[in-house]
Amino acid sequence: MVTYDRYLLGRLCFPVLRPDVDFRFVKAYYARISDRLNGRVCRLYMYPVLTALKTFFPKQPFLDYLSAFRYPLAGEMAMDLDLARHIRVPSDWGLEVGLLAEVYHNLSLKEICQVDVAGRYDHKHQELSPDDASKGLMRMVNDITGSILRTLASQGAEITLGVLRSLESAYLRTAQDYVERYAFDAKINGFPYDRHAEEKAVEAFSRALVAAGEYYLENRRYAPLLPNWNRVVAAVPDVMDWLEVLPYKDHKAVLG
Repeated sequence: MVTYDRYLLGRLCFPVLRPDVDFRFVKAYYARISDRLNGRVCRLYMYPVLTALKTFFPKQPFLDYLSAFRYPLAGEMAMDLDLARHIRVPSDWGLEVGLLAEVYHNLSLKEICQVDVAGRYDHKHQELSPDDASKGLMRMVNDITGSILRTLASQGAEITLGVLRSLESAYLRTAQDYVERYAFDAKINGFPYDRHAEEKAVEAFSRALVAAGEYYLENRRYAPLLPNWNRVVAAVPDVMDWLEVLPYKDHKAVLG
């Protein structure tokens, strides 16, 4: 978190702490720029794949919900305690999208907001790792795709291999249009822009999209969600008392 400061945290928590408003979940957004355009997964995968998915599932409100977030892959979020007890947190790299899906399932839209927490925010940058789907941006795209497909299927969408193959083509065409836009954005702002590297990332992401879809079809019951806190308390009734009195270093040992 290169440019983190307390101002960011204050803006993030403000909507859920105000007693006179009804927001229960807050999602941060900010510009992912430094001396260049960052945020490749959001720019080159998340936005174009949501656009492509709407072609195949135009009546799925979950896609409109995800598209409404200015930066859906932001990891900074705040929620009230009751929501935190009910949601099941994803354990993979699809954490941000998986949490948005859990929030969508548990809240009405009027209880959700997003906040501009910083003019720009720079944090660590993952490697693309195009030849290794187990790490870097490729793993992130795999897990994000799985989370989206599982959520769509839970709402009645039929995910088939044929749809996935067609989706790959639609994503590629849409992502190439986005690359064109970002080239213009970089030019007008005086940023360096490696168009070849961007195109290579899009091609790698399209392979990850198909691989993640095939994995989903073969493992439909797999859901990388941790038990929520209500279940933890049901299994270990005095766990909250343990967490309250134990030093932080011992929390991990208590929870196993």
